[in-house]
Amino acid sequence: MKNASSTQKNEKLDAAVKALAEANPPQKGIINVVQWNAPAPDGSGGKRLHPEVLTNLINYLDVMPLDNGNASVDILGDAYEYLIKKFADENRGGKVAGQFYTPGEVVDVMVRTIKPRKDDEVYDPTCGSGGFLIRNAKYVK
Repeated sequence: MKNASSTQKNEKLDAAVKALAEANPPQKGIINVVQWNAPAPDGSGGKRLHPEVLTNLINYLDVMPLDNGNASVDILGDAYEYLIKKFADENRGGKVAGQFYTPGEVVDVMVRTIKPRKDDEVYDPTCGSGGFLIRNAKYVK
């Protein structure tokens, strides 16, 4: 995507997301819901995500080493949780792609209520992104 022309960036992003979904079947229909190469919903004839915005985002992120060797899983998990919350806030009162997002504040209250200890097992029968389990691990740590 980085080296693609501005007119091709959205198409490359769309193709990359589709390839990720195909390579990870459980994620298919979740990460590839948005069509980045689709026209903007405002009828302007532009792209859903303006190529200049996409270029700026790519350039901004390109200098940041985001692989697991340079960023903790917590940082990537926090970023994911932030993005899913943003998406949930904008869609159907927290219901996204057939799933529900539990606000972090509610998860924090739950964790402080159960007060997990080092050898405890925590069960989350509706585990989505794993945020509840991660916050329990952070609490114990």
